Amino acid sequence: MTALPEAYQAYGAAIRKEYSIYPGFLYRRGRAKFLKAELKRPYVYRTKSYQMRFEALARANMKAELDGL
Repeated sequence: MTALPEAYQAYGAAIRKEYSIYPGFLYRRGRAKFLKAELKRPYVYRTKSYQMRFEALARANMKAELDGL
């Protein structure tokens, strides 16, 4: 998801709410695993135009979320 950091934080909160059946330590472990896997990929987006327009912001948002876990 590409969004300004504030919007991405709201998105992250919605994801946490969706997975609220899991205790915090399990959620953080699973979410971190997902984010690390996404960040290892060469690109978050498949199309060149999205890569050029949104890649840096998407990666920054995901790294910030990962750092906050």
